[in-house]
Amino acid sequence: MKTIVQVIGTLSTRVLGNLITLLMLGYWAKVYGIDFLGFISLFTLQISVSFIFSGIFAGSSAIFFSNQWKNGTLFTASMVGTMVCSIGSSLALWSMGLIPSEANSFFLVAALFHALGSLLQSIHLGRGNVGVFNHIQLIQNVGLPFLFFVLPISDPFELYGYSWIGAQGISGLYAVIRFPKSEDGESLSFGLATKKMFKYGFWGQLTNLGQMLNYRFSYYLLDFYHGREAVGIFSAAIQLAESTWLPAKSMGTVHLSRLLNLPEQEDDTPASMKVAFWASLAGVVVLMAIPNDLFILIFGAKFSKAFPYFLGLGPGIIIFSFAIIIAQFFAAKNKIQLNSIATIFGLLATLSLGFALVQPFEVLGAVMTTSISHVINAFVLLYFYHKQSPIPWKFILNPFQWKTSK
Repeated sequence: MKTIVQVIGTLSTRVLGNLITLLMLGYWAKVYGIDFLGFISLFTLQISVSFIFSGIFAGSSAIFFSNQWKNGTLFTASMVGTMVCSIGSSLALWSMGLIPSEANSFFLVAALFHALGSLLQSIHLGRGNVGVFNHIQLIQNVGLPFLFFVLPISDPFELYGYSWIGAQGISGLYAVIRFPKSEDGESLSFGLATKKMFKYGFWGQLTNLGQMLNYRFSYYLLDFYHGREAVGIFSAAIQLAESTWLPAKSMGTVHLSRLLNLPEQEDDTPASMKVAFWASLAGVVVLMAIPNDLFILIFGAKFSKAFPYFLGLGPGIIIFSFAIIIAQFFAAKNKIQLNSIATIFGLLATLSLGFALVQPFEVLGAVMTTSISHVINAFVLLYFYHKQSPIPWKFILNPFQWKTSK
């Protein structure tokens, strides 16, 4: 029952956050134009790039070691590593001219606040505090639009940036107040703890880097070949498509926390895979059923250009829902390098198909590239999971079969 409650709570938080994001994207498209959505996409993309480095200490490694070490060991190693990597990566991106010019004045602080907030959120998740994890996410989701409407800043680019920073700061403060105590666990030297976190986090972030490029590399190609408007349309389609992952991601979050904190319980990964598949399929069907006139009324005519491309992303999104659960299984079992290998296969498809398809086919080329990459990534992870488990292929690939005979 506790697991079900946690999944429902996580799903509710993600649904609300995604709804707020979609409504705000529609508002921004109407008021500031589709180019502003392009700026938001590129800004958040570079935040993600910075987090590829800071996440070595603030992401999967913080989750994995959070219930193994005492607070002093965990907090010192992860905090120092996160700050150094965040500031260093932000300066590197700025020196290479990869940060949108409109964000130069606030990007470093935004990336740092995001990294530190993610670190605290990871520790809460690793120690089984799923409720606090969801509260942090909710504060971020509600805080950004609230601050966007109340801060006295006239420039929309700066207004978005400082609203982002404010939302991250408020959620981080809450995370500190609710910081979990740790009476048990090991006490390690700073050097040894940093080494262990780096080793585990490297594989985790290598996976995230590949996934980020799989999801977002087409942004760069679209911006280079076709401009910000194409990026805005594609990002809107991605936002719609990935909203159908909300149940799968919610289940994956709780599944990871459960495997880390309750290792003696029977593994329910196969059943979770099936539920994730059907939930994602249902989400795609629901969005397809939205009448075009209602879609335009909610999000605006410019935003509605993204809807046909969402349909092309559907198959890859649905199939990849399997992989979301499997990836969390490998992370909990300290086999995170398998996630990295699967991601590399998907990345190779993204790079080869992206250069071949995006220039001639514009947004449609980006859609085809992303969907095929998801399918390849998912099937490689399915193969690895099959090798780790005696469960037959017939069961894994048949979404209608719920009982397995080993």
